[in-house]
This record gives sequence, C-alpha cells and structure tokens, in this order.
Amino acid sequence: MRSSFSGEFGLIKDIAAVIGKPSKNVIKGIGDDTAVIDTGGKKYLLATTDTLIESVHFDMSYFSFYDLGWKALAVNLSDIASMGGVSRYALVSLGLTKKVKTKDVRALYKGMEALAKKYRVDIIGGDTVFSPEKISITVSVIGEAEKKKVLYRKGARPGDLIMVTGDFGSAVPGKNKKHLCPEPRVLEGQIIAKNGRATAMMDCSDGLAFTIGEICRQSGTGADVREKLIPLSKGASLKQALYGGEDFELVFTCPPKFADIIADKVCSATGTAVSIIGNVVRKSEGVNIDTKGFEHFKW
Repeated sequence: MRSSFSGEFGLIKDIAAVIGKPSKNVIKGIGDDTAVIDTGGKKYLLATTDTLIESVHFDMSYFSFYDLGWKALAVNLSDIASMGGVSRYALVSLGLTKKVKTKDVRALYKGMEALAKKYRVDIIGGDTVFSPEKISITVSVIGEAEKKKVLYRKGARPGDLIMVTGDFGSAVPGKNKKHLCPEPRVLEGQIIAKNGRATAMMDCSDGLAFTIGEICRQSGTGADVREKLIPLSKGASLKQALYGGEDFELVFTCPPKFADIIADKVCSATGTAVSIIGNVVRKSEGVNIDTKGFEHFKW
C-alpha cells in the first residue's frame, strides 16, 4: 500500500499548517533541529526528540543493545549541539518485543548512560511499552543555550563560507563505529556558537548535500559547493559523503574573516578538523549540487 504523504518534509509542512502559529514564547517551533523556547530566564530552553525503529534505523544482526542505547541518545545530543546548546536532561521511551530480555535493556541503558555521563546529561524518566514486531526507542532531550548565541538553519548570507567539522562518508556501510556509536559534536557546536560569528548551523544526519540544501532553503540563498574540498572519510567515495547520511558532523556558515578563528578554536579545544567546502551565493544562482537526501515516506 502506498502512502499519500508528500514525503517526510511535505508531511511536516502539513502538520505545521494544522497546528498553526505557536505562542509568542516559542522562539522556534517546527522546522529546525530543536524547538527554542523563552521561559523568561537568562537562557533559552531547547527541546528535541528522535525515534529509532528496528529495520529502518538499525538492524540487530549487527547492532548490540549497548550500541543502540548510545546512538539513540547521540542523535539527540547532535541536534542540541547544532543549535550551539548544552544538553541537560533526557527522557527515554521503549517499545520492546517478546524477544528482548532484561539483560538487553540493561545493556541498552549502559550504552546510553556512558554517553550521558560524558556530556553530563541526566536520564530522568520515560516509558516502556510492548511492541508486537519491532523494537523502537524514542529519546527526548532538554537543553539550554545563551539567547544571543543560538544558531538556526536560517541565517546564512551571500558571501559566507560553508564550513564543516570532521569528515564524511564512513557511516554509509553500516557496520562501523561511526554508524553504530556516532560521536555528537557537542563541544564543537558550543565553540562555534560562542564565537558569535557563525550565521547558520545544522547537523548532518540525512546527507551533506541535503543539509547544505536545507540551510540554503531556509536562508533564502544558493550555494557553490567545491566537491574537491569535501573531507572524505578513509575509503569513502564522494557520493557516499554527499548522500550517505548519518555522519552527524556540523555544517555551518560564517563570514570569511572569521573562518580561521573559528576553525582554530574548534581544533585546538577538541582536535576536530574544520574545513571550508564552498560559498553561500544568491538564491538566483541556485545550488550547484543535487540536494537530495534520505527522506521517510518517499517510496
């Protein structure tokens, strides 16, 4: 049976239309890596959630439960990192089949707790339910960010450079550490935002090409991507780097005069390389790569 949805992002647009405009304390609702809420304090509240479904996002033939726990939290921490925020609390909801044993759940939480401790995140509750066929895990993370330093997908300007952390393409084959236990660029995101010179940022989960396209779409710009400058993971092809997804690196934009400052600060503090891979151009000039990426409900 075919879906009548116009793809994942078309569906999100339809949902947003039904929900309507949020209250004035919601600085950013649907359409970015996290929701941004003004609670009246000195910082904004950040909130995000992600669901992983067996046979869609992971395969237990090569995932361990420890890996699954790590990854389920990591993808959420990556979203908070892309806003320049700090993750604080996590809620976990599990859909478990009859085959799952207590030791499996313990292993899952050990993986999650290992990453949580690394970034000082408290796991504070959630829900557990029976699932008749497939395992599912939903994690919601609450964080915070300085009001003047939050970075959104929107904000890139013609003349800005397009920059990335790390390298791309290694998560595609599946059976490797970057796919099983991705390392969210938490400190890197905070450093990029703290500098105050970056103009837009997004984490790369659905492919580098899609991520660049989304930043341009929301910013009302185009992009001139220099494919030869894209840092490839060892053994990865350019196609894997552009369209494979699951790299969970950060893609951001900034004026040229601040590029070296940001790159040096990130590298010296974390050891993560930062590369320039292109320029933001006017919308009328378009994007010089195909910006397709992974999308649910695209049959």
